[in-house]
Amino acid sequence: MNELDEKQVSRFIKKYTRKQKSTDINNSGYFVWLDIDQQHFKLADPKETKKQANWYRRQLAIALIRLASASIEEIMNEFEIEVSLLSKLGSIVIHAEELLSDGGHKFDKAALESLISDQEIQKWLSKMNAMALLPVKR
Repeated sequence: MNELDEKQVSRFIKKYTRKQKSTDINNSGYFVWLDIDQQHFKLADPKETKKQANWYRRQLAIALIRLASASIEEIMNEFEIEVSLLSKLGSIVIHAEELLSDGGHKFDKAALESLISDQEIQKWLSKMNAMALLPVKR
């Protein structure tokens, strides 16, 4: 990375990440946190040393900066979205709207279950999840 990029990484680390010594007897070491506005995410297992925690913070910063700087076109090209997938995604929205409406019925639920288990949808969800573009299931 050039000097400008190093400054960007350092600013990101200071602004959005932190390390914290574990207070848990069973988990000694340093936790790495990602802080975005009022949301705080503890990431991975505790690192044994400050050096490991700082390395992890740096790698996290580099990955997130690269993702943020990727153009929408690059991201879309990564997914190679076919018309069939777009049609299935649109069908999920329509069936969800129908199911939630006053006139919703069992057919919409069955259609949603079928679409969600579809291989093409599952492959797309895996890619989205790998890029951290989906909410985490509760």
